[in-house]
Parts: sequence; structure tokens; C-alpha cells
Amino acid sequence: MKSILLFTAFCLLLSAATVKLYLKDGTYQLASEYKVEGDRVRYLSADRGEWEEIPVSLVDLEKTQAVMRESAAEVAALSQALGS
Repeated sequence: MKSILLFTAFCLLLSAATVKLYLKDGTYQLASEYKVEGDRVRYLSADRGEWEEIPVSLVDLEKTQAVMRESAAEVAALSQALGS
């Protein structure tokens, strides 16, 4: 059981390195990191390895941040379970 939890935690940590930048049309862009600069979102494309820009009006920042918080909570819960 502990090895399954360890494997799951490892997979979640790997996926945490890539952010799904959710767009309002229901799609997403894979990014290594992103930042909001005025009316633009700059992101380092995980696919192309280059910085790209998109209008902030096309990005669902609330969903992006909510999913990131959920992933962080899952990783914290698993690491706590492994520590006990």
C-alpha cells in the first residue's frame, strides 16, 4: 500500500512541474510557468520551450489557479500519509 502511495505522490509531483493554463473556450495550454503582465498572460510553453503570449481575456485564471491548489493539496495529503 505504501508503495502505491509513493508512486502516486511521485506522479503528482511530476505533473506539478507542468501547469495546464486553462482557456475560456475549454482548451488548455501546457506551460512550465506563467505570469500575468497587464492585459497579457506570458507563459513558457512546455511543448515548444519558448515564451508565448495570449490575451488575459482568453484565459480562465480562476480555473487554472483552482486546479493548481487542488493538486498542491493532493500532494500535501499524500506526503503526510507517507510520513505517518
